[in-house]
Amino acid sequence: MFTKLKPEPVIEQYELLPLLEKLQGLGIGWDRDMQTGRIYLEFPDGRIEFNNLLLLKAFVTGCIQMMEYPQHLNSKIELLEQHHQDYVRSQQELIPEIAQNCNSFIQEIHALRLLIYRGAEECRKYLLTLQVNQRKSL
Repeated sequence: MFTKLKPEPVIEQYELLPLLEKLQGLGIGWDRDMQTGRIYLEFPDGRIEFNNLLLLKAFVTGCIQMMEYPQHLNSKIELLEQHHQDYVRSQQELIPEIAQNCNSFIQEIHALRLLIYRGAEECRKYLLTLQVNQRKSL
């Protein structure tokens, strides 16, 4: 008949210390009023008061994630830029091979189209077939 209420999760203050220290590293200060047990977060434009440790933990965790997210995106962007540079370098390395192995302007255009649209592997296969055909004709 009566619904059983779940007890509220208890958060110990020692669980919050690493989070609060991490916030300090991100430029957000904190202070604790020993008489009332309240914790204050000090932002550059104001101060927020917490008397519920569960809400404080949720807020601090969200702040940390929000402030670390741009760093996460920057590292992903750097990784993508590195992959792109590697891709461009691998394509540029094939250009002298194209010039060396193609006997006609049409073959060069075909090799460059393969390089652009299908990638370096397809272009290498085409250049290999050109080399094989050249050897057979000699």
